[in-house]
Amino acid sequence: MATSQDTNRGFFRILLVLETVAEQGPLNLDDVTAATGISRTAAFRALKVLEERGWIRPHMGTGAYAVTAGFVGKLRRANKTYEEIDNLLPILKAMAKEHKVHFDIAVLEDLIVPRVVESTRRKRIEDPIGFFDSPFAMVALAAEDPRMRMMVLKAAMDSANPDQKEMVRSGEINAKIKSIGAQGFDEDHANRAFIIPLSGFGSFSGALRVASSLTNQPRSEVVKNVADTLQSGNYPAIPARFSIQSVNN
Repeated sequence: MATSQDTNRGFFRILLVLETVAEQGPLNLDDVTAATGISRTAAFRALKVLEERGWIRPHMGTGAYAVTAGFVGKLRRANKTYEEIDNLLPILKAMAKEHKVHFDIAVLEDLIVPRVVESTRRKRIEDPIGFFDSPFAMVALAAEDPRMRMMVLKAAMDSANPDQKEMVRSGEINAKIKSIGAQGFDEDHANRAFIIPLSGFGSFSGALRVASSLTNQPRSEVVKNVADTLQSGNYPAIPARFSIQSVNN
């Protein structure tokens, strides 16, 4: 059985090969081996993993690998996402200080993998299986157009358990998402917070959680007022309430 150290070494090799091909490609197997310093066998395995993921492909007739247009598109989407979030952060920080609230941003990216942004620290949620239990994910889908929403739910079913798959097939999940879209926000009872849909300029959708930053203060009217202010339409990275309501029409 592979140890954790072996697994980490394998991940490192795959990332190293990807970075090398992205920066120096097109490269054939011998080129990759020479550029990375890893064994020919390890380089071959890494190339095949990346090819199966659709991130690289061999040029016809040459066998030299280059990154795919799909992979480049993911990078552009991620870059645009963070540009928009970074533009939004100063606004949120000022409001957080003034109203004593805390903001968490979750972005739906690469279909079902939510990326959580807390202040300037970014970490990927480790368990995509918890997608259906994530209030962030459900609210983020309320900001998606119906076609993309169904694509996300279809992809999520790959890791869903039988009960969750039935919830998707029966329309229960979609009804919940539509309800959130019509209301404009959902409540995160565990954190005494509101979560509102977050939509940028067509490059991402996600969710914003607004909670009191005072640990022993219950959810208060000021939190809802902040959520309403953010949905006023005065902030371009967040849709106005009427836009959220029209998402599901």
